[in-house]
Amino acid sequence: MSAGQDKPAQKSQLARFPGLQAETAIPFPAGTILYVEDNPENLRLVELILKPINGVTLLTADNAELGLLIAADRKPDMIVMDIGLPGMNVFQALEKLKGDTCTSAIPVVALSANATDHDIARGTQSGFFRYLTKPVDVGQLLNTVREVLGGRS
Repeated sequence: MSAGQDKPAQKSQLARFPGLQAETAIPFPAGTILYVEDNPENLRLVELILKPINGVTLLTADNAELGLLIAADRKPDMIVMDIGLPGMNVFQALEKLKGDTCTSAIPVVALSANATDHDIARGTQSGFFRYLTKPVDVGQLLNTVREVLGGRS
């Protein structure tokens, strides 16, 4: 997809979120979020939502293996992971995060197009802090970010 084709897709996605500026104007606690996502369009959308928020630093990885390395090195305050990543299974990645003393306390949020009751139950039973579904519900994502970053001690 060329750069010229990317811009209309971004505009059409952002048009679905008319309250985004008002929503992000509400104060956020500062913190670092790691987003692990292999789809460039989904990555750009979450970047458009989170990067403009003062005090929030967004790190990204396009696969679980790289995400684990970044998490261990940078120790973000929160990790958001797409369920359908290439390579390592996201449930294996969650298990590794929870099994490592450096990353075990980091809340991990699933973000997935798999939205059946079974998928959501499996995600929450596996230890995800929250299981959010795609298309991204901006308010739900921002509320989860506020909850996690505001709840740190």
